[in-house]
Amino acid sequence: MVTSRHQVLSTLLLAAVLAGGLAWWNSRHQAATSPASQDLPGLLEQLAEGHSDALAKAVQAAKADTPAAVALLSRKLYDDSWAVRAAACRIAAGLDDEAVYFLLPRASDEDWHVRSVAYEELWRLYLPAFPPPAKDMPIAQREQILLRWLAGYEAQATRKPSAQLSNLYGDNRHVEYGQTLTDRCLECHVGRAPAAFAANDKCVQCHADIYAQWAGSAHAQSLSHLKFRSVDPTSRSSQWMSFGEFRGISCQECHGLTAAAATSSATRTSRCTLGALRPASSEAACGRCHQPTFEQWQQWKHQPHAQKLDWPPGQMAVRGGDERSCAACHMPRPDSLARHSWPARRDQELLASAIDVSFRRHEGQLEVVLTNLAGHEVPTDSRFHDIAVDLVSPQGTRTLVTLALPWPPGIAAAQRQLAAAKPSQPPSGLPLGVGESRHIVLDEPAPGGGIQLRLLRHSPAATTENVFLTVPLP
Repeated sequence: MVTSRHQVLSTLLLAAVLAGGLAWWNSRHQAATSPASQDLPGLLEQLAEGHSDALAKAVQAAKADTPAAVALLSRKLYDDSWAVRAAACRIAAGLDDEAVYFLLPRASDEDWHVRSVAYEELWRLYLPAFPPPAKDMPIAQREQILLRWLAGYEAQATRKPSAQLSNLYGDNRHVEYGQTLTDRCLECHVGRAPAAFAANDKCVQCHADIYAQWAGSAHAQSLSHLKFRSVDPTSRSSQWMSFGEFRGISCQECHGLTAAAATSSATRTSRCTLGALRPASSEAACGRCHQPTFEQWQQWKHQPHAQKLDWPPGQMAVRGGDERSCAACHMPRPDSLARHSWPARRDQELLASAIDVSFRRHEGQLEVVLTNLAGHEVPTDSRFHDIAVDLVSPQGTRTLVTLALPWPPGIAAAQRQLAAAKPSQPPSGLPLGVGESRHIVLDEPAPGGGIQLRLLRHSPAATTENVFLTVPLP
């Protein structure tokens, strides 16, 4: 009887141990196979090695943490291995509307394997009545097809990638260009009526001061940061494309002198013997090339936003009715003539005026408040410029938050949702939105420190920085 009871107890104990072990194994297996815990870098490597069964898991993992996936794919799409770039294209295609921003540059990849994957996934996003380019098709023809595809896609989609071509193709590693695609980019960088730098010599005879301002501006030198790799279709050798006498936006792009710039709302100046036009508004001219920023300005103009008061000094109020145009900040009038140097991120004083830094103390903590005073997001227009907000103290310098243009643009919504779920942590990697005030809570820092703002300019070669604002702690 005792032996029988002992056997029963032993059997029950063994069953409990087995059940517990099985439950533990199941929980570990489920955790390991849940999308949120997938090793996306490892899955990408498996996909690059030819394991196609890793794709579904990789897409699940990317959708489970889209911001982290975007950060990874943004690097891997420029990897030196074509297999890694192709695998990144496959995963990026699963990010729905954001996919087009990743895939378009890879449709100009120097390697056919990557281009074919990009074409295949783009044609899944939008299927036109014509096929994608063939493998050995000359570069000019395949670019014509790609631009036709882009026009058709934008006609039926809310996304407008053509407004972001500079950001899309700005980092040109493993990308080759022909003249067809280059001409499309140059619509903004030299204008619709391109003219050689010397073509403005007639204007300088009457407008020497304005000419000098223009000659040193970012507009006049707007080709200086664009590097296109031209490919000889016969030898397949590549070289950096030369633009000859073209450097950037000339006088005639905004002031007519050609039918391309003339509009019914523009007026002829009465004294110019060349028949120059006076643009009806700066917005009509600026919006042609700076479309995303122009749309932000339209939003800003029609909603109340923070404005500095003349009195008391340093105080702000949220008001409406601010009708300032693009030219009010970027073409100021110190005298009767507007400045034609177009101050922007290269102007330290203007950059510093875009962000107000204030402080509040509460229960032993210091709250830093960053308020956007510009008529658009800060930073805007370029994903190659960030703003680092640092706490400087006797113990050293620590970056609190980075203001950056999200890429792809739609990722901002996911990042803001994550930030809303963690209100104690200020969102990083996002610009200051139109009229936004962002709060950063610190433990009471040691005296003698301050807040500094640094402009970071990223390029394939290096990152440069410039401190443009320093505010001492109260």
